[in-house]
Amino acid sequence: MAVYRIQWVDSDRELMLGWHQDEIHMDLGECHFQLDYRGDTIHRTEAAFLDRHPRNVFDHRIAQLVDVVDGLTWTDGQPAVPSDTIG
Repeated sequence: MAVYRIQWVDSDRELMLGWHQDEIHMDLGECHFQLDYRGDTIHRTEAAFLDRHPRNVFDHRIAQLVDVVDGLTWTDGQPAVPSDTIG
């Protein structure tokens, strides 16, 4: 299995979000999206498996990352991302 992490980290806000393909959360399929805040995972969901070729995955996810970061909202001090941007 190929393994990758495409993440955006904002260390000032203790925020990390991105896509992971790994063997840790196999219940979520081959790929998942994860949002961590202040050391806790506050959102983890299955994401579309795109391709086995690393360059194809990177190009697609980097393009998606702009939409995810732009769509980031804060409610009662908690970050959230719209589900339609996760893919």
